[in-house]
Amino acid sequence: MAHWVAQLGAADFEVRESAQRRLAELGDAAAPHLVGAVADPNPEKAGRAAVLLGTPTDPALRVELAANLLATTDPDTMEWAVHMLFDSPGEVCDLFMERAERARGVERVVFEPIVEQLRSWKRMDDLFQRHHARIRQEKPEDAARMLEMHLSSNLYHAEAAYWMALDALMEYRARNLHGYEAVRKPASRPAR
Repeated sequence: MAHWVAQLGAADFEVRESAQRRLAELGDAAAPHLVGAVADPNPEKAGRAAVLLGTPTDPALRVELAANLLATTDPDTMEWAVHMLFDSPGEVCDLFMERAERARGVERVVFEPIVEQLRSWKRMDDLFQRHHARIRQEKPEDAARMLEMHLSSNLYHAEAAYWMALDALMEYRARNLHGYEAVRKPASRPAR
């Protein structure tokens, strides 16, 4: 399987296509081998691995993929990773916090604001769960609307986490210009 993952970045188009087909046929079994390839410096290999992975259903694999995507420090890739985490934050919250504890350097800088937003989401979710249980018994029609609103708040947390992580990255780069060009904050939100 590692051979096929390596071939995703081959110079020959047919070799890349064949490797991608074989890995696609393996489905979820290939996912653990593809996670590291998403951050590969070869954009062809990284892109094909990302397409094959999509969003893993296994929370631990999703956290590891998100961590690798965040470590690229590419703004669009970081945005994808953050939204992946906040699609179902309850499944990955504790796992990502544990992963963030092991992070160092720029990884840690990027992970910390995301952890902060996950903690905020967790506090809000705890309050929601307590309140929702009571409302569900008293006013079931209101409970469904509340649930929809609560779930839509995940997007707010994802956006806040993304922009906070991007801001932290830019501040880090500005303080540590060793090997980095000065980075300006974007004037507007990047396209998804």
